[in-house]
Amino acid sequence: MLSSDDDEPTFNRGPPFFGWNGFSAQREPSLAGAQQAFEEYNTHWDQLDINDAAIRYPTPSGNGGDLLDVGSRYMQQIKSSNRYGWAPKLPNSNLPIHPHQVVRYNIFGFFIAAFGIRVRYTVLEGLENGSSPQWKPDFRQADQEKLKMLRDHLRRKEQKRWHPDQMNRRKNGVVGLGDEEVFLKGGISMTGRELREAVCLAITELRQVYVETALRL
Repeated sequence: MLSSDDDEPTFNRGPPFFGWNGFSAQREPSLAGAQQAFEEYNTHWDQLDINDAAIRYPTPSGNGGDLLDVGSRYMQQIKSSNRYGWAPKLPNSNLPIHPHQVVRYNIFGFFIAAFGIRVRYTVLEGLENGSSPQWKPDFRQADQEKLKMLRDHLRRKEQKRWHPDQMNRRKNGVVGLGDEEVFLKGGISMTGRELREAVCLAITELRQVYVETALRL
């Protein structure tokens, strides 16, 4: 059983400490819930037949709709690890956030927490001109060995699992993946096809843009 309320992993809620450029740095997650959620997810995929469409999404519950949750523990990490009093908003609010961004940050949070990696988020753009904020995970205080483990897992397993060719193959399974299945959470919705494509893009971005870059520094 996960150690947090409902089925989300727990995180250290101690007071923030301030790092570079005035941003408050992210404290390390409590590993018990995050690691167990990841192990359940990873075991499910390892045991899944190549043609089986009963996929599990990278969320503590395994439900794809939770990737659209702007109030998730992972989204709140972003708010608590930067100097702005900003929290993600729904698409029709005065600070819009695109559904793909919500998926992106929830994907990042799931895998980063699972590997026990220290991270903080810095703002790239958006708050000054009123457009949707863009956040960058900063791994300068991260353990390099843990980053390597995350990189290897994403490259060897996740990018293959979520590759469009693999998803198309699973459509022909006994259950079948429905492109028009709709996932809905808090006013944000995506079709099954859109959500799986967003997962694939987020995993690729996390590895190639952020983890690989951090390992080269």
